[in-house]
Parts: sequence; C-alpha cells; structure tokens
Amino acid sequence: MRIKELFAFGLVSVAVAAAGCHPGATVTQPTDAHVFDLALDLPAGCPPATPNENGVGILCTKGGNQCKAKGLTCTCDMAFNILLNGVPCICTIVGINTSSTATDPCSPQASGKAAGFCGSNATCCPYMTEGYFCSPDVCLPGGSCINFTPADAGTSD
Repeated sequence: MRIKELFAFGLVSVAVAAAGCHPGATVTQPTDAHVFDLALDLPAGCPPATPNENGVGILCTKGGNQCKAKGLTCTCDMAFNILLNGVPCICTIVGINTSSTATDPCSPQASGKAAGFCGSNATCCPYMTEGYFCSPDVCLPGGSCINFTPADAGTSD
C-alpha cells in the first residue's frame, strides 16, 4: 500500500474556496489553510469496525462534532489550520510538539502525554517534528505511518 500522490505536505498554502454556488447556499469568507489532497491505498478493514478505548477510529462526518465531545478531532475537519482530503473520516488524537528540544512529537516530552496515549491498536504518527496524530493500526498504509517529509526535503533551488 503506497501513497499515489502527495502535494508537498507542509509547503502548500492555499485558500479554501467554496466548491460552487447554488440557490440557498450560505456565503462564507474563505479561510486560509493548508489543504492536502491525499490519494491512499488504504488497507482492508480501514476504517476500523470499532474504535479503541480512547475513541481513535470512531466514524465521523465533516463538521458533525462526533469527536469534539470526547476531546478528539475528526480527520475530515480542519485542525491547526490543516485540512486533509482523501482520508477516512475518523476520530483521532492530534497535537503539536510543545518541546523546544524533543524532535519526536510522539514522545511524552513533546506531546505532554504518557507513552501509549493513542491506545490499543493505534499508533502515534509524527508530522515531521511539528505535530502528531493517532492512526488506527488497520489504517496504516503498508503498516507504517505516512512520511510527510516534503518532496524536496525542505531545500530550495
């Protein structure tokens, strides 16, 4: 299972615009966000049939608030000004690296959480050194977290 396409994660900044207008539509101001279109070959069984004890894997809908009451985030909602397209809509735990010295955002020092905070059958996956999210193990393409290193490894020509 491999990522088919990943647009320069962490480097692309676009305005989120309405997908179209129709009678009765509500007009809202676009919000600046990092929007990442992912095309993933997800393993069979993703999303999981049942969430774990921490709620990782609960099915959710964009803007449905199914996760918020449990202190979780829906993967289809914007978090930290990032919006993912092409991922299953499930509840997850997300956060940022709060340490100035730890480079692994999943570490207790960086996350401020105890080891294993994602719960059973879930893995903490880093977003570079900046943040983390919990993924149900059954949803890990190839059994591993997605590597969000920019295609140019952060260098410019």
